[in-house]
Amino acid sequence: LADVEAAFLAALPVSDHWTLTLEGSGASAADVLPEWSAAATLARVLGGGWVASGSWKETRYTTAGVATATAGIERYLGNYRFAYTAFLSRPDGAAWSPTHRITASWYGEGLTRLEVGAARGRESENTPAGLITSDVRNATFSGCLGITPSWGLTLDLERQRQGDLYTRKAIRLGARVFF
Repeated sequence: LADVEAAFLAALPVSDHWTLTLEGSGASAADVLPEWSAAATLARVLGGGWVASGSWKETRYTTAGVATATAGIERYLGNYRFAYTAFLSRPDGAAWSPTHRITASWYGEGLTRLEVGAARGRESENTPAGLITSDVRNATFSGCLGITPSWGLTLDLERQRQGDLYTRKAIRLGARVFF
């Protein structure tokens, strides 16, 4: 199965303390990836290095959809960021499933950064047999090497165990560009 996905993300400062982030994606064949997804996140700077956020995401697969709500708290200490996010996901007509994620990040000059993360919980996933909910374990490593102040090269490594169904391993290479 080989899906091709296109995605966008826009972070819009609403005020000195509030940021609205909008994102979306679409897939060509949608054999595994969703046909489309759309999300909105609202984040508030609380002071003292703390940030709180919440989001809502709708994801549509070929056979059904999934709604996801999140709540997160972050703490910035110098060049470091530590975060916890709680997720609640619900496939159409089913019960809500929780997932928890922790991340640690380091920020260098400009766009340069490194991040490690881990998640555990339950997740809804589209498979050739239809939409299912299963236990999930995930580990990620990502980074960006800033080339100039407005663009950098990105690398993401991911390993996700989706219950007894499969283990997904991914490497993503890309570019991050600020307009």
